Amino acid sequence: MAEDWRHRQVATALDCDAWADLVQFQVKRGYTAPAKLEQAVRREVLHRIALGVPGFRLPKGTTFVLACRALGGISDKALSKLRRERLASSDFPERHPEVGRIRDILNLW
Repeated sequence: MAEDWRHRQVATALDCDAWADLVQFQVKRGYTAPAKLEQAVRREVLHRIALGVPGFRLPKGTTFVLACRALGGISDKALSKLRRERLASSDFPERHPEVGRIRDILNLW
């Protein structure tokens, strides 16, 4: 019952964007606000860029420093730090608008 309640809270907070993968992603991390979801998705995308996961690779000639400058507000060492961490999340919400925005800015492939 408590798990259903958490899912309902998150779905209500997301309103129209309450896709199943987004709700699972937020419930797993304990977030309820859409702003927290955006931060978590941004970090997951950066983690995938740092590890060179297919679909999140930087174009040839683009360095981590240039990518951080293009995104703005991200430390140059953020991607280097994320490179050392293991990627544990498998329920990544690929349909989130932040993922599309970052892919467009950095021209990821």
